[in-house]
Amino acid sequence: MEARSSEYEDAPSQRPRLTVDYVPPCDRGDGNRDGLVDLAELAALIACITGPLGPIDPPRYLDYCGCFDADADGDIDIADFAMFQTVFSDEG
Repeated sequence: MEARSSEYEDAPSQRPRLTVDYVPPCDRGDGNRDGLVDLAELAALIACITGPLGPIDPPRYLDYCGCFDADADGDIDIADFAMFQTVFSDEG
């Protein structure tokens, strides 16, 4: 006789399911993760700017904005834009 370890074995459609969406980390300034830091990222950076006193508000924070927070201080400001300028290429 086989022992049952779960009440869900008789009803496979009712087994709990976990779905995980993996978003790979981005390179510095590469918001769309295409290997280029170009005009698409410049537009995204502008959408993400919070200023030095504007903490990132996670519920409204776009998923790619973290790619522009170069100093990891929780905002997108002039210091982050300075880093962006060092990796920007208009050849994309």
